[in-house]
Amino acid sequence: MLLERIKELCEEKHMSIAGLEKAAGIANATIRTWDKSNPRIDTLQKVAAVLECSINDLISKE
Repeated sequence: MLLERIKELCEEKHMSIAGLEKAAGIANATIRTWDKSNPRIDTLQKVAAVLECSINDLISKE
């Protein structure tokens, strides 16, 4: 669910997952592992900052 939501937000920003990872300063292919593992909160904060949203926006559509 988290991975799908991040993909949606990336599409809205016309950004790839790889571009998001680079902009957030996290390792390549990190986000794609989140369908099977849970990210650290500090990593979620970096992703949210790049996507200009809250962590809550990352984990839910509402």
